[in-house]
Amino acid sequence: MSWLVLNGSAGLDNIWERAGLETSNQSTVSKAPTYEKRLILFLDFLGFKEIVDRTVADEALLGDLIAALRAVPKNAEATDFAGEQVTQFSDSLVISYPFKEPAAVYTLVANTTLAIVDLVDRGFLVRGAMTVGDLLHTDQYLVGPAMVRAYEMESKEARYPRVLVDSKVLRTALENPYSENSPEEEAEFIADFLAKDVDGRFFLDYTSWNSVVEAGGRPLEEYPAYVERIARLVEGGLGNDSWRVQEKYIWLHDRYIMMIDDSQDRTPGGDPTKPSLHAQSMPRFETLVKAANKKVAKGLSRSWPQRFASIYDKMLGELGK
Repeated sequence: MSWLVLNGSAGLDNIWERAGLETSNQSTVSKAPTYEKRLILFLDFLGFKEIVDRTVADEALLGDLIAALRAVPKNAEATDFAGEQVTQFSDSLVISYPFKEPAAVYTLVANTTLAIVDLVDRGFLVRGAMTVGDLLHTDQYLVGPAMVRAYEMESKEARYPRVLVDSKVLRTALENPYSENSPEEEAEFIADFLAKDVDGRFFLDYTSWNSVVEAGGRPLEEYPAYVERIARLVEGGLGNDSWRVQEKYIWLHDRYIMMIDDSQDRTPGGDPTKPSLHAQSMPRFETLVKAANKKVAKGLSRSWPQRFASIYDKMLGELGK
């Protein structure tokens, strides 16, 4: 991403010139930057600082991290869409394209879910958000209400390793389906990659059999190994020293247990095309999650008084002005 420093009118003229527009010193301005309605995805690597700290002593991990950073935009973007823009900076990625592109929502939902599955294979998790709105997204600039909304959803609402999907995105999908699909058919295809959480929010489903295998195309014989990778992530996260980190992995543990329980319906006695995960032998981490829940509860009990005290102090300060 390019960062420009404004220095009076000369700095402003430089921006206009680099954007390919006429400057304010010219007699007329034939073109000015404007927002357009775009579909936007914002992704952020979970625990990035901790990962980077570990790469100092682990060159192999550094190689894995660089490979993951390269793979995410490659897997998530839709290269055949006109007007698509991709911006990557540090541990964050933004992809957007005009919302009127046919099947834009389906393409972004499906490709992003597959990208997340690929990251899990590599040992990484992300958090993020998908929305639609006014946005200016070029090779140099990324600004607009849609970017602000996506960032707020990721940083304040997602909380866990999940990518939230704004309800406005789902409405947009019905307006611009693939040319051969009815709006209802388009909605069904998109629903294959979504799950509804206990808080009522929709998010990209990167754990269930339906999303990963049936809709995503992961070979069925590879799904048991994928569940084991989730298990390793859950085990590591539940054992983290920070209760804030543990809280995120308690959420993932719930999804992991759903994977195991669902596998009981995929035994040789059921659908022969779906291999058994040998659910009875998969670890459920009952002791770990119990300890993590206690630590999180203790952490929350301590943090809430601090939050209220901070709010109270701020109110007193405002009243004293």
